[in-house]
Amino acid sequence: GNDESEGTSDFSGDKDLADAKTLLNILDRATFVQNSNLYIAGAGNFSMLAFRLMAEDVENRITGCAVANPITDLRAYYDMETQDAKANISSQIGKTPQEAPEEYRLRSAVNFVDKLIGKPIFIIRNLKWPYPNEQITGFIDLLDKNDYTYHRFNVYSNDFLAKGSDEGRDHLLSWINEQ
Repeated sequence: GNDESEGTSDFSGDKDLADAKTLLNILDRATFVQNSNLYIAGAGNFSMLAFRLMAEDVENRITGCAVANPITDLRAYYDMETQDAKANISSQIGKTPQEAPEEYRLRSAVNFVDKLIGKPIFIIRNLKWPYPNEQITGFIDLLDKNDYTYHRFNVYSNDFLAKGSDEGRDHLLSWINEQ
């Protein structure tokens, strides 16, 4: 952990962001990293972290990102989830959306889409997973409204990047090579 995070997640909050920024600084010094072609990735709640990290990358170290089943509007996602999932999210953040709306807003890419302009995004959506895909719609609408370049890849199973399932991996690598 970094910045008092003690190695625990705060659901893509400020402590997770500080850890990710520290990792970027470490990668800057790594001789095996091609800094001009650095992509980040995140799935589920870590997609929020990928978006936040890319939005706050004032040094332009990140070329783009790939997200799987992204949470782009945490409040909308929260509202669509089961009571158990809501309790889990509130527990990790420390409060409900009613108690701390700013905590939910800062984790939601729909609120800072303007800071993502100019960096390509690859969105993988599993349409068969019991996941509130509807919350992504507002984000995609914002991307479309601003003529933002992104690529959406819909899948129908959880193993789209698994060993032996080359389609998802090949599609992602092809997209990265085209950027």
